This record gives sequence, C-alpha cells and structure tokens, in this order.
Amino acid sequence: DALNALPASAGTLSTINGFEYRAPRGFQLYAYTGRVNGGHSTGNHTVGENSVGFFREMWKNPVYGRTVVGFQLSHLSRRTWANGDGRQTLAIISVRHNLGGL
Repeated sequence: DALNALPASAGTLSTINGFEYRAPRGFQLYAYTGRVNGGHSTGNHTVGENSVGFFREMWKNPVYGRTVVGFQLSHLSRRTWANGDGRQTLAIISVRHNLGGL
C-alpha cells in the first residue's frame, strides 16, 4: 500500500531485511532496512526505511515482570513518480514494563 498513497489497482513490490543480536548483559541489538516500489500511479514510486537500535533489560522478577529500556534511530525517504521526494529522521526512546506471572 506504500503509506496509503497508491490506489488498490497499482502493483507493488516490497522487501525487508535485517538482523538481531542478543548480546550479553540483557542487550539486544537490531538493524533493519526496507523498501517498497510502487506501480505507476499518482502516488509514491519508492519508500524506504533504515532503522538501528537496541533494547536493554534493566530489571527482571519472575512475579512482577521485567523493565526494558530501548532506543531506535530511523531514516525514512520517499520519491514520487513526479520526482518529488521527502526525508525524515526519527529518534525514539522507550521504557516498557512487561507484567510477569500471568
């Protein structure tokens, strides 16, 4: 669908590639890249995103759950069939608590 900018009749091709690595001391590192090529329309020609980040388990208890802190840096780019383009870089910091014992 390429960000809801293509009509339903337009053909698309997409791919996503990446890796994840569970490092010592509760770290999980990851990197992904993805791309969508849209069929000829008035919408997007290509949309791509590259992301890198990590999660770290800060606290863990079998009864009360675990707390995880993370960071992600993403770069999004798009090009339309009319040769317009746009770019955006996004940084996300997250703190999650997953309940345990349920």
